[in-house]
Amino acid sequence: MEPNPDPGLARKEFAMRFFTKMMAATAVVVGLGFAGSATANAAHPPQVVVNPSFAPYPFPYPYPFPGPFPFPRVDYDYVVFYKPSIFAPWQVYGKFETLHKAQITALRLQQFGTATRIERVRGFGW
Repeated sequence: MEPNPDPGLARKEFAMRFFTKMMAATAVVVGLGFAGSATANAAHPPQVVVNPSFAPYPFPYPYPFPGPFPFPRVDYDYVVFYKPSIFAPWQVYGKFETLHKAQITALRLQQFGTATRIERVRGFGW
């Protein structure tokens, strides 16, 4: 046999082989771990947690069942009217989506001494 020109070569080869074997073993163990957890999860169906305070559907059913279509929504808007003088007719000041906004507007107009009233009308906007 010829003498080894680099005495550290054997150690490097051992280290590389050891590292490669350890990486392969780790990959096998991790792969089996994932496979084992997948089979364990597949063995048990998911649990359904039911909150007793909320029904999963509207109860009682309206008869006949309306199907996949939602119930029609009625939207109301609020119109603020003002009267500039006691002899003038009522005039429209504005239309509001909520009663609260209409009341705030009416109160501001009343602070200036203007007579106001609020009427609820059906709005066709979504």
